[in-house]
Amino acid sequence: MNVGIDFVKPGMIVMENIFIKSTKLIRDGYELTDSIIETLKKNNIKQVKIKTKADFKMNETVGDEVRNIVIKSLKNFDYANIRDIIKSSTELSNSITESNSFNFDLTRYFISNNDVYEHSLNVAQFACALCKVYNKFHPENQVKIEEVSMAAILHDIGKEEISEFDLKKIGKDVGNLNADYFPGYSDEYFEKYDESNFPIYDFAIIKDNPQIPSSVKVALLLQRENFSKQIPGPLHASETYLQEQSKKTAYTMSKIIHICDIYEYLIKKSLILNESVSNVIEIMNTYKENGGIDPEMLKLLFFSIPLYGVGTKVILSGNISNNGITIDLNDKEAVVVDYDYKNPTRPVINVSGINIPLMKCNTLTIKKIAPINYEEIFEIENSENSVNKGRSL
Repeated sequence: MNVGIDFVKPGMIVMENIFIKSTKLIRDGYELTDSIIETLKKNNIKQVKIKTKADFKMNETVGDEVRNIVIKSLKNFDYANIRDIIKSSTELSNSITESNSFNFDLTRYFISNNDVYEHSLNVAQFACALCKVYNKFHPENQVKIEEVSMAAILHDIGKEEISEFDLKKIGKDVGNLNADYFPGYSDEYFEKYDESNFPIYDFAIIKDNPQIPSSVKVALLLQRENFSKQIPGPLHASETYLQEQSKKTAYTMSKIIHICDIYEYLIKKSLILNESVSNVIEIMNTYKENGGIDPEMLKLLFFSIPLYGVGTKVILSGNISNNGITIDLNDKEAVVVDYDYKNPTRPVINVSGINIPLMKCNTLTIKKIAPINYEEIFEIENSENSVNKGRSL
């Protein structure tokens, strides 16, 4: 399993050779020590593949192999040759379409870098899962999941890749966006870099690449154009443009990516701050009421992407009554065993072998996600039994 460098610990076993340029720094099977971890950090190693226990497996639809393919394609992004992006978007969309259900393990946030590459990957798998459900409810307006996958994987390249380009040059290459369609557009967007304008930079970077479908290009351009004009996006895209038949699919794709982008960010923020992710639902509903996201997309989002996936370990707050006896479950750990999309914050949990449907129990709530137990997941050696004895780096 890939673990962010800030989360690795002494005693963990490396499962790959680690090179700095062409020099092998650490060999496969070596045990990490404090000094080795510091060396890895000094050499800007962001993550390490770590040995997990034989019986441990994350309950996820998208496994490590596909995750690694997507992240590698982003790290090696070449706007002139996107063969790796095409491969990764296909692999990811296939993982979603071939699965009967979607599950994502929130434990990822406790061991991953949570950088822009991880964010793009997470948004992309959410977007594919949402697109799959959208297509079931809209047989007359099907959206290609592989194109949603590509657009979502690329949705933040305007934040990461812009340093490789001359801002004014790509501004000229964009040409003049029709003022009637995009009254918010200004050439000043390309005078000085502003991260809030990243959808326009996304579009500028990829617009001339013939390998990228036009729907993907337009979807990236529109991803911050809000559902309601109460909160217009940076381009103030006109309704005339958005409702053009040739743009409808791309606009749908942009709404899928936009809502998944917000959802993933809010989940990550809640976990990093050690807050209840249940608050995410309330915030998303507020966005909907203010016109920031499409109401139908929000409903489908809750249907397709469980907030608490099956297998998620949680900490409880409250109590239950059984035969007149009150049982205190404050700070007790439970495991999610089923999900009700109509009540995303109140799944079915299991405590000490007993299933409790939270939607029928108003005295018990989920307080937060349980902290990660490293010893349950990873093979961790102690210094006395070190596998390094007699071995070189």
